[in-house]
Amino acid sequence: MRKNDAVIVLLAVLIAGVFGGTYLWDLFENPAEVASEKKTQRETEEIDQNHELEVVSGTWDAPDFFQEEFNGHHRIEAGVGLPDQIRQEGFRNASAVLRKNNPEEILPLFAGYAPREVTGEEYEGYAWYEGTNGFELLVTPEGGNVTASGDRYDYIRMAYHADERTEDYNRDIYSETEELEDFSRADCRELVKRLCRGLGVGEEYEAVCRKMDYRVMEEEAVQYNIDGTDQKPDYRWSEEDSGYFCSISQLCNGVPLIQSNIASLVSSDILCYSGVECYVTKNQIDYAHADAVFELSYESGYAEPLPFTRIVELYREKTELMPQISFSRITGIELRALAVQGPGGRYSVEPVWFFAGYMWAEGEEAFEEYPFSVGIHAVTGEEL
Repeated sequence: MRKNDAVIVLLAVLIAGVFGGTYLWDLFENPAEVASEKKTQRETEEIDQNHELEVVSGTWDAPDFFQEEFNGHHRIEAGVGLPDQIRQEGFRNASAVLRKNNPEEILPLFAGYAPREVTGEEYEGYAWYEGTNGFELLVTPEGGNVTASGDRYDYIRMAYHADERTEDYNRDIYSETEELEDFSRADCRELVKRLCRGLGVGEEYEAVCRKMDYRVMEEEAVQYNIDGTDQKPDYRWSEEDSGYFCSISQLCNGVPLIQSNIASLVSSDILCYSGVECYVTKNQIDYAHADAVFELSYESGYAEPLPFTRIVELYREKTELMPQISFSRITGIELRALAVQGPGGRYSVEPVWFFAGYMWAEGEEAFEEYPFSVGIHAVTGEEL
């Protein structure tokens, strides 16, 4: 391991100790009790008038952009993501259950591959289908994972590198606004809508679709071999390979909904995470994956948020515990709805502010920056 790599790993471990003292799901072991205790504490403390207005109205407030630097080591230069729906109406209390997957609703999405079920002891607990052109579909009936792909996607993924921690990261070169000449974004949206209906996402979702031209993918594609070498894939690219890679987020109160245990796994790229993704070419879904889809129930009452200034103070307090050799830069702050599992398989939906950016050690070059994030419960102030 190179010296720089060792410093980054050590720094990550130390910061994990600062920002990860408890597991995510442990923090919400009894959300109602924690919220009640916090509310009582706030009522006995002196709070500013702006916070009183927030509690009474059930609405939220935050700047569109926030900038601040602490102790010369840590700074925030970030847009703040808070939908108008929440600013105006507040975050309505909600609960959820994991939706069961119905293969009969999913199979028509991939009819072009003529999928047929494959049975056997090794497939116990889930449904497995195979079709033409190397197509495979896995469905977990009790909820959770759905994955479908054909041979073409094996090469598409060689050209799309979304992990910012890798040297071949290239997600940003694929435009979110441009469209293909013979495959409009309107047609792409129709395929995305069909997929969301088949998976049970419903109508409350948002999708970011990146244009992927076959000529760009041919330039970007890299095949990594088991022995550590890499090469250009032996594949003849054509216009039929062009399409859109879409990241789809189920929404709750107008913000992306994330399962808590998944949030722990994708914390370094939390603001770009989506529970559903797909690759669509003209008239066909070539790839689809869903981590979890929920059935949401909105309830009476609204979350009573801490002032945004207090959330920033809590983040600042955490940076004071970071190692002296560390530096950080927050580039995005956004609200998310976190689904936290409780008794009986039911989930509470909690509002959480995520601060996302980069950290590095003293003496490290810019390319050694390491993405990270910190989550803070918008009501209780608990750090995740």
